[in-house]
Amino acid sequence: MTEATTGLWIRNAWQTPTGAPLSVTAPATGETLWSGPGASPSDVDQAIQAAREAFTRWRQTSLSERIAICERFAERLREQAEGLAQT
Repeated sequence: MTEATTGLWIRNAWQTPTGAPLSVTAPATGETLWSGPGASPSDVDQAIQAAREAFTRWRQTSLSERIAICERFAERLREQAEGLAQT
């Protein structure tokens, strides 16, 4: 089983999920690929509300600023490509 961070990224911070445990199983082998806490309905509601608030701010951002943000994000992805490919 692969080690992975468990948590929910909500409002720029990791939140501990409060739902029932989950497992992800490879259908071909039956191997457990991941297990950990799941999101509760309350966790999902918080994430949806945070996304709505973020979208309100994002749509008020100018096109040139959005482009700059996306370019910075793309550059960071390129810098971290090797590590991301291994996780």
